[in-house]
Amino acid sequence: MSVKFWGCTLNPGESFPMQTPGILEIRQASLPETPEKGKTIIKVKSKGHAFTLCTLDRNLVECQSLSHTFIAEDKATLVVEGVNPVHFTGSMIVDPDASSSEEEDDMDYLPTQANEDQDMDEDEEDEEDEEDEERETITGQPRYANYLSDLLGPDLPDEDDDDYEDMDDDDEADGFGTMAFRDPTDNEFLGGFELRHFNLAPNIPGYEAVNLRQQEKDAEDTQLHDSIATGLVNALLNSGDDFQIEKGRGFLKRLKEQLRKRKRTQEQQNED
Repeated sequence: MSVKFWGCTLNPGESFPMQTPGILEIRQASLPETPEKGKTIIKVKSKGHAFTLCTLDRNLVECQSLSHTFIAEDKATLVVEGVNPVHFTGSMIVDPDASSSEEEDDMDYLPTQANEDQDMDEDEEDEEDEEDEERETITGQPRYANYLSDLLGPDLPDEDDDDYEDMDDDDEADGFGTMAFRDPTDNEFLGGFELRHFNLAPNIPGYEAVNLRQQEKDAEDTQLHDSIATGLVNALLNSGDDFQIEKGRGFLKRLKEQLRKRKRTQEQQNED
């Protein structure tokens, strides 16, 4: 995780869509050196709603400290209204691993006939993968004796491969174990927990760094935290929002990688 300086200037009537690849934190808004007389209003628009962050006025409030954090899921837009331009400063928090992965996915290539044929094959494979991932949220009864195998489900390959392999028991709707978490809308159970508490997302500056994994004392604590993390991920997968579903799939892979590493560690300990 890296923290970089961020800044931009918006004139009255201009807007800035905050669809950034990381976490954007706005620290300060200020008027230029020689502002004109009159009010300048700074707003944030998100999902059909508008919120006023502050109002700047010459000789009254020419600089305002802020502490607002935005991520791409907010679908927020920064707007300036009034008579003066506004200088914004803050910081951008980027996960290098996620950024490099997205850059690789976005690389351009020349559209040859071979590439087109390959794309058609990949599209068919992606559709099959999406069907498999959708089934990961089907509620069913766990049928595995080993806890971690039960939580991982049969759709996770043993090799370090990002693509899921076809399994013989795809016809079993309840074969995904507790990855089909009970009810992701159970806010009473999930309330207050965040993905960053389980090392699935980076910590946000200004907020208390909580690592529940380090607080685990026994297997019961570990199982509880696994279930909560699974519920948070499934809440994204079941949201119905394309962006959240895509993010949920990424978090799902991270969660399964955590579980897979722990399973390997336990197997090595048993062999010793």
